[in-house]
Amino acid sequence: MTDTKPTISLVTPSFNQVDLVDAAMSSILDQNYPELEYVVIDGGSTDGSADAIARYADRLAYWVSEPDDGHYPAVNKGFAKTSGEIMGYLNGDDLLLPGSLDLIAEIFSTHPEIRWLTAAHMAVDSKGRPVGVTAPLRWSRWHIITSGERRSLPQESTFWRRSLWEEAGGRLDESFPLAADYELWARFSRFDVPVSLRAPLACFRHVEGQRSIALADRYAQEVQEIQARETALDDASAKAARAARKLLKYGSIRPVVDTLLGAPHELVYDPSSDSFYERTHSGRSARAVLSGLRLLYRKRFQRSG
Repeated sequence: MTDTKPTISLVTPSFNQVDLVDAAMSSILDQNYPELEYVVIDGGSTDGSADAIARYADRLAYWVSEPDDGHYPAVNKGFAKTSGEIMGYLNGDDLLLPGSLDLIAEIFSTHPEIRWLTAAHMAVDSKGRPVGVTAPLRWSRWHIITSGERRSLPQESTFWRRSLWEEAGGRLDESFPLAADYELWARFSRFDVPVSLRAPLACFRHVEGQRSIALADRYAQEVQEIQARETALDDASAKAARAARKLLKYGSIRPVVDTLLGAPHELVYDPSSDSFYERTHSGRSARAVLSGLRLLYRKRFQRSG
């Protein structure tokens, strides 16, 4: 590994969020990461957002305030102005946690095999007070494209290499106005799966009128459409997805199922060495795992006499 830090390209889309976007930009810029390529795309706000963004103009790679076609077109417009090796986007109402950029750079630099990274989900309320932290899940392709109790990846804490972005098509699919982030994760998973960091990198902020809450039913419909498309890509996909959906209901064998489905191990911080290691889930012998799965199959999946 060299001492050269990778360029991190971040995009923030915003529209009429003057009270929030300033905090979002500060959460990124105040980290003083030396190889940051930061782009802000404002949709022609009328609430003073443009003036707030302009105050940071000399620290931005690009910014604009003009009418656009919505949230995901703004993100695509922003990414088109970037060239960095590591990519991600932070919405105008979210916050990046202090030190996250250095940590993201360190992980991608020391683990060249990682093509995308996700993390624990942390939420704050409209006043910025912490209201929840959820431990990260391990993700295989089947975890991502099946339903069930699995959450979606936390978009604000997910970052990826440009090579994966380009391999997957190089843009968010704007035909999904609410679930384009989930659609991107599904496309990414055709080529590689994310590694989970057992710590948060950013904060999702709950604010009044948020699209993810107000339009939750429409979002769910788009997700179902994407899942149907992904599981229809080949004959084995639908069968594997159905099996995965059943297996993931049984928490007692979740680590085993996660591994069998191809989910990478988690990255966990070791304070004694000031570094990260892959946390394995190998407490059971291979014989015990196979015996457990056979028992589960007989009890849950066989319906004959």
